[in-house]
Amino acid sequence: MKLGWNLKTGFSRNLTSRKNGNDPSPGDFTGWIDPHGFPKLVVNQGSIRVDRDGPWNGVRFSGSPELNSHPVFKPFFVSLNEEFYTGFEHTSNSFISRFVMDQSGVLQLQPWNEHKLEGTALQTVHKDRCDNYGICGAYGLCNINNSHVCSCLEGFKP
Repeated sequence: MKLGWNLKTGFSRNLTSRKNGNDPSPGDFTGWIDPHGFPKLVVNQGSIRVDRDGPWNGVRFSGSPELNSHPVFKPFFVSLNEEFYTGFEHTSNSFISRFVMDQSGVLQLQPWNEHKLEGTALQTVHKDRCDNYGICGAYGLCNINNSHVCSCLEGFKP
């Protein structure tokens, strides 16, 4: 599967969440490659950005270190004159997977099971509150282990 843009035609390949676990109609979240500046993987809820996984650094999207640590697949990014796209390459031909977005906007790579349309995620992106885009503001720190996840850099005040 490819996520990306054809710059000549304007065609975009996106992921859209399901309405809910029982309803496969389109939901509220969309995952896509934002072409402005350096291409980056983003998730929007309607028109509101809720996640951004940094620009491609040659190995992975810089905001998703977990995507480079799986033995079954590796991410790739292709940038050509007329298009750019991302996806996952399997390290074994005996393995089939699918990239899905659940009803809460979490991107998941799941093993394919032809008898069951849901699966256990091999890898997820956007896993906790600190993954929410801009949750602590431009200069805030987010620590999921604190009861109040947002704080200021040392020497700064809110």
